[in-house]
Amino acid sequence: MGDSPDADVLIAANGTYDNELFGIFLRDAANGRLGSEWSYGKCVGAIVLNTGATVAGDWRFLANKISDNDKFCPGDEEEGTPPLSGIGVAIAGGADNRLVGNVIRDNTRPAGCRLPLAWS
Repeated sequence: MGDSPDADVLIAANGTYDNELFGIFLRDAANGRLGSEWSYGKCVGAIVLNTGATVAGDWRFLANKISDNDKFCPGDEEEGTPPLSGIGVAIAGGADNRLVGNVIRDNTRPAGCRLPLAWS
């Protein structure tokens, strides 16, 4: 879901697995619910991202299963993205997001993977 400042959407009972980078990607979108989703086998299970164009907020994550997101995705200097790995849920620049009754576990970096502590 992207570029929807008043999405007013329900996303429910879907699964994402073994794809690259993100399972659930909510960019510059607000006002929605995610329920009974499952996401595993990627770098980031779910992300709410505000790029500054609008607000990424008022999302409710309810009873989702987000686990085993342990792939490594290298950063893209041209896009300004850092390397990512082992992230269950990321909220970057979002506001008023709530996670209730979710199972978020076993999201780990691959053995030997070293990510930078900070990037610019």
